[in-house]
Amino acid sequence: MRLGTGVIKVDYGAFELKRTYQKNMAIAIIVGALLHLVVIGVWEFVKWATTEEIPQTSNVIRIKDISDLAPPPSIAKKPPAVKIEAPKIAAPKIGIPEPVPDEEVEEAVVLATQDQLADISQPTVGSGDGTGGNDMVIEIDDSEFFPAADEFVAVEEIPQAISLAQPNYPEMARKAGIEGSVWVRVLVDKEGNVRDVIIEKESGSNAGFEEEAKKAALKGKWTPAIQNNQPVPCWVSYKIEFSLGGN
Repeated sequence: MRLGTGVIKVDYGAFELKRTYQKNMAIAIIVGALLHLVVIGVWEFVKWATTEEIPQTSNVIRIKDISDLAPPPSIAKKPPAVKIEAPKIAAPKIGIPEPVPDEEVEEAVVLATQDQLADISQPTVGSGDGTGGNDMVIEIDDSEFFPAADEFVAVEEIPQAISLAQPNYPEMARKAGIEGSVWVRVLVDKEGNVRDVIIEKESGSNAGFEEEAKKAALKGKWTPAIQNNQPVPCWVSYKIEFSLGGN
């Protein structure tokens, strides 16, 4: 504060700090930089000390046993792609409709011909070159498909036995004087031959009746089952009696 000609002048600011702040700022920057360098150096040292040295490996592969060898690549060629062409059916011709009175309208129904139905049910398989050369028709015989033993087959006429073979009486059961009966189920094909036999109900005596019943059932001859006036394969069950009185 200065006293003059009646005017009072006051100076603001810490002059001591203004004189030393540049020096203090330089010291703080240097100290902060040193601290950062120390921290980075310590982190790098720890990283270097804990890193394991990776051993260098050579590119030489040593085979000591034939089992170490990989399997050779397959030389088999992939089968050629088979292109299945859709059946070619000529589109029905459609004319320009002309208005007619309602009482003269006739319903026109376009039905596929027998040849068109045959093409739909038996499509041709082309050679894959788009020319349709070497075409063939896939035909599967219906006789190769038989129903399962537990599958229901609707028939109009069930198979009837023409001749049934007489089973051999098991010797063990004969000596023991054991009698019994076995229910068998046979698969009769379209020709009336027995294609398969299963035991539907055992005798319960464990005397060999089941084996002899299956052998005899396979020799049987039947009339085929009929459905829509066509023979169809079908399963049928019947009982085989083992009696000492009849043997």
